[in-house]
Amino acid sequence: MSEIFWRFGDKSDSLEAVRRRGELWGVDAARLVLMEQTHSDKVRVVADEDLGCGFTKPALPVVDAICTNRKDILLVVKGADCVPILFYDPAKQVVAAAHSGRKGTQMSICVQVLQRMRLEYGSSVADLQVLIGPGVSAQHYEVSGEVYDDFVAKTKVAQPIARHLDLRRVIVEDLLRSGVRRENLQCNQECTFSSERYFSYREDKNCGRQLSAIGVLDGTSF
Repeated sequence: MSEIFWRFGDKSDSLEAVRRRGELWGVDAARLVLMEQTHSDKVRVVADEDLGCGFTKPALPVVDAICTNRKDILLVVKGADCVPILFYDPAKQVVAAAHSGRKGTQMSICVQVLQRMRLEYGSSVADLQVLIGPGVSAQHYEVSGEVYDDFVAKTKVAQPIARHLDLRRVIVEDLLRSGVRRENLQCNQECTFSSERYFSYREDKNCGRQLSAIGVLDGTSF
């Protein structure tokens, strides 16, 4: 029987650790898919040639979200302050993973994922379960006045602290406005900057990256 697997990574799920141990999550490295992540709003449907990207060959370029209805594949997103978002459609057995930093959040990448899942697989937004992972908190995400004003103007979401950005607040509002049910939405409020469990780019620009993943596994392909 197929089972949904998902995990928000911490330092123990670093990019280096997963590369050394391809079976860290019970799936061979050749069946993991990782994006380059360039702070875009591009969403890609995983193809055969994408399997192993980021592990056995270069990461997928120019996209910050991926989706699939294939089993025994883990979609992987890396982060160190930016917010990982995992999507699951239990009706269609579709999963997606997105990287939502300041620019991706401002461009509503989570909404782009919803639209792609609907177009490619016929997913209904009302069926979707969405998991929002650890990221930098508003308290530790201060920006310039110009960046702050532009972010608020484009997202149309009030921020709790002047010149500080709350990415998860915007992501949640975008998802709810798009029709995701509140009861199907889980939001992890841990701050990657203040917790020792996570890598934080704002704390250390030479830090590693933790990996988060999601997939539908039935064990028949590995």
